[in-house]
Amino acid sequence: MNMIRSLILVLLFSPLILHAQYENIAMDSLNRYQQIQIGLSYNNFNGEVSNFTKHGGALDMYFAYGRNQHLFGFNMNVIMSNKVMEFSIPPDFEHYSSPATLFFGPYYGQLIGDPHQSHFTATIGLNYGWLLHRKDGDRIGGYHGFIPQIEFSRSIRIGEPRFSTYQFTSQFTPPRYDPSITNNFIDVFVGYRRLFLNNEEGRGSLFSFGVRFKINKYSIERNLAQ
Repeated sequence: MNMIRSLILVLLFSPLILHAQYENIAMDSLNRYQQIQIGLSYNNFNGEVSNFTKHGGALDMYFAYGRNQHLFGFNMNVIMSNKVMEFSIPPDFEHYSSPATLFFGPYYGQLIGDPHQSHFTATIGLNYGWLLHRKDGDRIGGYHGFIPQIEFSRSIRIGEPRFSTYQFTSQFTPPRYDPSITNNFIDVFVGYRRLFLNNEEGRGSLFSFGVRFKINKYSIERNLAQ
């Protein structure tokens, strides 16, 4: 019975204690964080591939771990572009009316400025890409290959840091709180990719620019434990 009473007290007062501790924490002491970005971009193809598809919109998603001014992440991008001319395809396939291009791969980023305030970021990465332009029933096909990328962005912080507590429970452990602080940003970016696909029709370059919403989450517990 005493154990249950103690647990109830912890659940009731832990958020208040953690919030009081948060008031005394200097934001610049939180140098480890998780980052999520999601947004939209405009993309323009150049080179040989632009004879077949020229431009289109994309959904961009980025996931990263940050340490001070360094970022280590993974991105996924899906571009839906127009069809200028038909690609060469086997006789049993038909063309997609709007080719789709998929990118995914790791990247490294270097922040310029305070990661808790508005700042700049430069990133380099190596993606694997797949330009899908033909189908035959359930079969899909296209050109694929490695795609180096470079990007430069301006992050503008919106709002004030938000404090929150996340409760973790499992079948064998008592409830545990992981207090955290979250910063939100609007990112405006420009990027460049070089397309080294496995067919001459899919080679060239890709210029992109757009806007993303970015969330940086700083775990107080993990930062203080370092």
